[in-house]
Amino acid sequence: MKEFKFTESEAKVYISLLQNGPSTGYELSKVSGVARSKIYNILEALTLQGILEINTNNNSNLYQAIPPSHLAAILETNFKNNLLKLEEEASRLTLKEKNQTIWHLEEWQSIFTKIKMKIAETEKSLLVQIWVDELDEELIQLINEKQETIKNVSVVLYDTKKEYSTSLKHYYAHGFEQNKLTEIGHRWITIVFDQTEVLYCTVPFEGVTKAIHTENPILVFFASEYILHDAYCLRLIDQFPEQIKAHFGEDMHGLRDIFSGN
Repeated sequence: MKEFKFTESEAKVYISLLQNGPSTGYELSKVSGVARSKIYNILEALTLQGILEINTNNNSNLYQAIPPSHLAAILETNFKNNLLKLEEEASRLTLKEKNQTIWHLEEWQSIFTKIKMKIAETEKSLLVQIWVDELDEELIQLINEKQETIKNVSVVLYDTKKEYSTSLKHYYAHGFEQNKLTEIGHRWITIVFDQTEVLYCTVPFEGVTKAIHTENPILVFFASEYILHDAYCLRLIDQFPEQIKAHFGEDMHGLRDIFSGN
């Protein structure tokens, strides 16, 4: 009960009533261990909250506790009402200017939850770079739903095994994963939401997962171009594999040799 902001004395009174049945304030003070100087104020407060019921016959007040299931329903209703009030009040707030701060996040579950929430809120476009290791069914479903509803969704998928075993409906298989891991040393996630916000997350093989997210337009632009140009190149490879292999080699190693000029 303390987790729901009840004081220790309030919890003792409620539990004592459940265990002993209807009681007067005097009786409750004895069985609960709450001082008589405090018991009546607590009984009044709990009664006003609808957690206790009162009978005033026979010139003495008799109290009984509502069942735990009823208490749970009251707490749930109060929580939902407060949440709605918070959303209504927050919706009235407007930012004077676009926030370009770079925000840092740590702890994988917190980062992963934010990714899912932001994807669910996306309305116009979604650009994603991600490894199969970081996909779960909920995230896959969210991306698939966006591909059906907003259309402007592009996913570049990485898999060290090059199996790309996933239920994602549309994606570009990268194909050069080992090269990227050698260059960078860890997996990562890059997502651009509605061309207005970017989230970049490093996923090290050991250590703490970290991420940044920002609405800074310069960083959003660079992240968008990075993902889009990956998709452009991979689409060409998908469409003309034989011609590209004939020019750059069977493993296309020469394709990444951009400094030779050949």
